[in-house]
Amino acid sequence: MRVIGRIKDVCSSRITFEIDEDFETVEKAKKLGDKLVVLNVAQYREKRSLSANGYFWVLVDQIAQTLGTDKNSIYLWMLRDGGVSVPLLIKEEAIDTLTKSFRLVEQIGQRGDMVEVLAYYGTSTYDTKEMARIIDITRQEAIKLGIDVWTKEEIQRLLEDMQ
Repeated sequence: MRVIGRIKDVCSSRITFEIDEDFETVEKAKKLGDKLVVLNVAQYREKRSLSANGYFWVLVDQIAQTLGTDKNSIYLWMLRDGGVSVPLLIKEEAIDTLTKSFRLVEQIGQRGDMVEVLAYYGTSTYDTKEMARIIDITRQEAIKLGIDVWTKEEIQRLLEDMQ
Protein backbone atom coordinates (compact mmCIF):
# COMPACT_ATOMS: atom_id res chain seq x y z
CA MET A 1 0.00 0.00 0.00
CA ARG A 2 1.40 3.39 -1.00
CA VAL A 3 0.15 6.38 0.98
CA ILE A 4 0.86 10.07 0.52
CA GLY A 5 0.59 12.37 3.51
CA ARG A 6 2.45 14.68 5.88
CA ILE A 7 4.54 14.10 8.98
CA LYS A 8 2.76 16.08 11.71
CA ASP A 9 4.85 15.34 14.79
CA VAL A 10 8.14 13.67 15.63
CA CYS A 11 9.01 12.81 19.25
CA SER A 12 11.66 10.31 20.22
CA SER A 13 10.42 7.00 18.75
CA ARG A 14 6.95 8.18 17.70
CA ILE A 15 6.08 9.76 14.36
CA THR A 16 2.58 11.02 13.60
CA PHE A 17 1.71 10.73 9.92
CA GLU A 18 -1.47 12.29 8.59
CA ILE A 19 -3.15 11.22 5.36
CA ASP A 20 -6.19 12.48 3.51
CA GLU A 21 -9.33 10.54 4.33
CA ASP A 22 -8.86 7.35 2.34
CA PHE A 23 -11.25 4.57 3.34
CA GLU A 24 -9.25 1.77 1.70
CA THR A 25 -5.97 2.78 3.35
CA VAL A 26 -7.60 3.21 6.75
CA GLU A 27 -9.23 -0.23 6.51
CA LYS A 28 -5.93 -1.88 5.51
CA ALA A 29 -4.16 -0.17 8.41
CA LYS A 30 -6.85 -1.33 10.85
CA LYS A 31 -6.41 -4.93 9.67
CA LEU A 32 -2.68 -4.69 10.38
CA GLY A 33 -3.45 -3.77 13.97
CA ASP A 34 -0.27 -3.74 16.03
CA LYS A 35 1.72 -5.95 13.64
CA LEU A 36 5.23 -4.90 12.75
CA VAL A 37 5.24 -3.00 9.41
CA VAL A 38 7.87 -1.44 7.14
CA LEU A 39 7.52 2.20 6.14
CA ASN A 40 9.59 3.90 3.47
CA VAL A 41 9.68 7.64 4.11
CA ALA A 42 10.69 9.82 1.16
CA GLN A 43 9.83 13.27 -0.14
CA TYR A 44 6.81 13.19 -2.43
CA ARG A 45 7.45 14.24 -5.99
CA GLU A 46 4.84 14.91 -8.60
CA LYS A 47 4.86 12.36 -11.45
CA ARG A 48 5.57 13.70 -14.90
CA SER A 49 2.51 14.88 -16.79
CA LEU A 50 1.06 13.35 -19.92
CA SER A 51 1.61 16.62 -21.80
CA ALA A 52 5.33 16.62 -20.89
CA ASN A 53 5.54 12.99 -21.93
CA GLY A 54 3.73 13.82 -25.18
CA TYR A 55 6.14 16.64 -26.00
CA PHE A 56 9.12 14.38 -25.26
CA TRP A 57 7.78 11.77 -27.71
CA VAL A 58 7.11 14.41 -30.38
CA LEU A 59 10.79 15.42 -30.14
CA VAL A 60 11.91 11.78 -30.20
CA ASP A 61 9.78 11.17 -33.31
CA GLN A 62 11.11 14.25 -35.10
CA ILE A 63 14.73 13.28 -34.33
CA ALA A 64 14.06 9.74 -35.58
CA GLN A 65 12.54 11.05 -38.82
CA THR A 66 15.43 13.46 -39.36
CA LEU A 67 18.02 10.73 -38.80
CA GLY A 68 16.04 8.06 -40.69
CA THR A 69 15.80 5.69 -37.75
CA ASP A 70 13.15 4.40 -35.35
CA LYS A 71 11.76 6.13 -32.25
CA ASN A 72 12.90 3.36 -29.89
CA SER A 73 16.55 3.84 -30.89
CA ILE A 74 16.30 7.57 -30.19
CA TYR A 75 14.47 6.89 -26.90
CA LEU A 76 17.29 4.59 -25.73
CA TRP A 77 19.87 7.20 -26.83
CA MET A 78 18.09 9.87 -24.76
CA LEU A 79 17.93 7.52 -21.76
CA ARG A 80 21.69 6.98 -22.00
CA ASP A 81 22.35 10.72 -22.29
CA GLY A 82 19.99 12.04 -19.64
CA GLY A 83 17.91 9.29 -18.15
CA VAL A 84 17.67 8.07 -14.59
CA SER A 85 19.89 5.07 -13.96
CA VAL A 86 21.21 3.01 -11.10
CA PRO A 87 24.67 1.37 -11.09
CA LEU A 88 24.57 -2.30 -10.13
CA LEU A 89 27.07 -5.11 -9.66
CA ILE A 90 25.46 -8.42 -10.63
CA LYS A 91 26.16 -11.95 -11.79
CA GLU A 92 26.22 -12.19 -15.59
CA GLU A 93 23.34 -14.69 -15.62
CA ALA A 94 21.13 -12.07 -13.91
CA ILE A 95 21.27 -9.63 -16.85
CA ASP A 96 18.29 -11.22 -18.64
CA THR A 97 16.17 -10.98 -15.50
CA LEU A 98 17.25 -7.38 -14.92
CA THR A 99 16.24 -6.34 -18.45
CA LYS A 100 12.65 -7.28 -17.60
CA SER A 101 12.58 -4.70 -14.78
CA PHE A 102 14.44 -1.82 -16.45
CA ARG A 103 14.01 -0.12 -19.83
CA LEU A 104 17.71 -0.39 -20.70
CA VAL A 105 20.58 -2.31 -19.12
CA GLU A 106 24.06 -1.38 -20.28
CA GLN A 107 27.18 -3.31 -19.32
CA ILE A 108 29.94 -0.89 -18.28
CA GLY A 109 32.58 -3.12 -16.72
CA GLN A 110 33.63 -6.38 -15.14
CA ARG A 111 34.88 -7.15 -11.61
CA GLY A 112 35.96 -10.76 -11.37
CA ASP A 113 32.86 -12.88 -11.96
CA MET A 114 30.56 -9.86 -11.47
CA VAL A 115 29.32 -7.50 -14.18
CA GLU A 116 28.95 -3.74 -13.65
CA VAL A 117 25.82 -2.38 -15.30
CA LEU A 118 23.84 0.81 -15.53
CA ALA A 119 20.13 0.03 -15.35
CA TYR A 120 17.94 2.81 -16.77
CA TYR A 121 14.36 3.45 -15.67
CA GLY A 122 11.75 4.22 -18.34
CA THR A 123 10.32 7.74 -18.44
CA SER A 124 6.94 6.51 -17.16
CA THR A 125 8.55 6.37 -13.69
CA TYR A 126 10.01 9.90 -13.83
CA ASP A 127 9.01 12.76 -11.59
CA THR A 128 8.76 16.34 -12.89
CA LYS A 129 12.43 17.16 -12.29
CA GLU A 130 13.67 14.02 -14.05
CA MET A 131 11.28 14.57 -16.97
CA ALA A 132 12.39 18.20 -17.31
CA ARG A 133 16.01 17.04 -17.59
CA ILE A 134 15.39 14.47 -20.32
CA ILE A 135 13.17 16.91 -22.26
CA ASP A 136 15.95 19.50 -22.12
CA ILE A 137 18.57 17.04 -23.37
CA THR A 138 16.25 15.82 -26.15
CA ARG A 139 15.43 19.41 -27.08
CA GLN A 140 19.15 20.25 -27.36
CA GLU A 141 19.66 17.31 -29.74
CA ALA A 142 16.69 18.45 -31.82
CA ILE A 143 18.14 21.99 -32.03
CA LYS A 144 21.49 20.57 -33.24
CA LEU A 145 19.59 18.81 -36.02
CA GLY A 146 17.74 22.00 -37.05
CA ILE A 147 14.35 20.80 -35.78
CA ASP A 148 11.87 23.47 -34.65
CA VAL A 149 11.38 23.19 -30.90
CA TRP A 150 9.40 25.03 -28.28
CA THR A 151 11.05 28.00 -26.62
CA LYS A 152 12.36 27.67 -23.09
CA GLU A 153 9.39 29.78 -21.94
CA GLU A 154 6.90 27.39 -23.57
CA ILE A 155 8.61 24.43 -21.95
CA GLN A 156 8.67 26.24 -18.60
CA ARG A 157 4.88 26.73 -18.84
CA LEU A 158 4.49 23.03 -19.64
CA LEU A 159 6.62 22.06 -16.63
CA GLU A 160 4.74 24.48 -14.36
CA ASP A 161 1.50 22.85 -15.44
CA MET A 162 2.94 19.57 -14.15
CA GLN A 163 3.17 20.89 -10.59
